[in-house]
Amino acid sequence: MTGTNETDGPESMSLYEREPDETPAEAVVTNVAAVLEQSPLEMKPLYESVDPDVLNSLFDGSSEPSGSASVTFDYCGLEVTIDADGVWLAELDPDSC
Repeated sequence: MTGTNETDGPESMSLYEREPDETPAEAVVTNVAAVLEQSPLEMKPLYESVDPDVLNSLFDGSSEPSGSASVTFDYCGLEVTIDADGVWLAELDPDSC
């Protein structure tokens, strides 16, 4: 997990690059858990926020997403955006997981 802080307007977002052997869904759960300092087992299931199978099929690495394809959703009090670069996280309400 590699985090890079970047600011886009008033909110701060951090980019976490996906490990080569991680699915996009695994990368989301792993990085959100690390940011919140929680065990992934203590967090609500990802499927309550987004369909993990769809997320994996969109960003599985077998084909390059066209343009600036991304998916954004709320998960455990964070705004999660996933794109070809990795997982972007911005804090919304970290006590909601």
